[in-house]
Amino acid sequence: MPQGFGGTAVRFVEFGQLMVIFSDGAYYRDDGVMHFAGWTLTGTDPSGLATPEGITLGSIVDDLQTAFGDQLQLPSTLNDCTGSWFFSVGPSVLGFEGDLSGPSTDGSSSVIRLSAGAQAEC
Repeated sequence: MPQGFGGTAVRFVEFGQLMVIFSDGAYYRDDGVMHFAGWTLTGTDPSGLATPEGITLGSIVDDLQTAFGDQLQLPSTLNDCTGSWFFSVGPSVLGFEGDLSGPSTDGSSSVIRLSAGAQAEC
């Protein structure tokens, strides 16, 4: 089991740039049944998939700030786990997050990963 998923089984299903995660861990239910646990979208080209706020791969820091305001968390250092410029929205561990192509202080840094739900830990 990848660290952070819990349970006894995890499955990753990929559709191009989109990966959907299923697990029997206790994220959204605790009866041991395999269920949807999260998703990840990666790449540098917009895939046609976007959040309700219009955020997609290639969106820039200014787009994130406009869409999420005070809920957006933009650390000023590289993420120790992934070695990327990480961002998150809201306080939840199972919340919405992603990676940027460069530092958040560079307004042209763009989204290269979006994800929500359960994610493997470092």
